[in-house]
Amino acid sequence: ADSAGPSLAMAAVRELILAGKPVPASMVLLSFTPDASLSNPAILDIKDPIIDVRNLDFYTDENHWSDGLDAKDPLVSPLFFSDEV
Repeated sequence: ADSAGPSLAMAAVRELILAGKPVPASMVLLSFTPDASLSNPAILDIKDPIIDVRNLDFYTDENHWSDGLDAKDPLVSPLFFSDEV
């Protein structure tokens, strides 16, 4: 998965873990943003060949892919998932 797919995949697997259900043996997660809030200023130093974080607001705000969730919601930004799994 790439783009928003890895965040969705991580959220789905977390839900499977919490429900006590089987999880995939592995996942390949490419070029995603674990922190869509861009709260770490060092993110601007990353030179990702696929996702330009300077344009991330276009995807999170204008296209509403996050359906109004806060950018720090773990379903949007897996970095903010609690470690209680």
